[in-house]
Amino acid sequence: DLGLASSGVADVILTRYLYHAADLFENTARTGRCFTVLRHPVERAVAMFHTLRTKGKLGNMTLEEYADSEAEDNWMTRMITNQMEGALTHKHFDVAREVFGRKCLVGL
Repeated sequence: DLGLASSGVADVILTRYLYHAADLFENTARTGRCFTVLRHPVERAVAMFHTLRTKGKLGNMTLEEYADSEAEDNWMTRMITNQMEGALTHKHFDVAREVFGRKCLVGL
């Protein structure tokens, strides 16, 4: 621990690892705030499909096949709950929703 949060040196920490960033504020007098901008999940998934297809990573997979595959595996819920492998449950979703509701200012 480098004491980044308690030092007051940084006003902003930019990361996609929200779960781990929260650890920076443990045992400090400072409180972290989360600001995020989200894309509509279907628009994001379609854009990811086209990106992966352009890079040749999906072969001849159709958009419908991609949507039915495990490629779209609720990345945001996994990042917030630190459940990077295995099945996600309703409990994981509830935790992620709670974190977003209490800790994040969200822009769409």
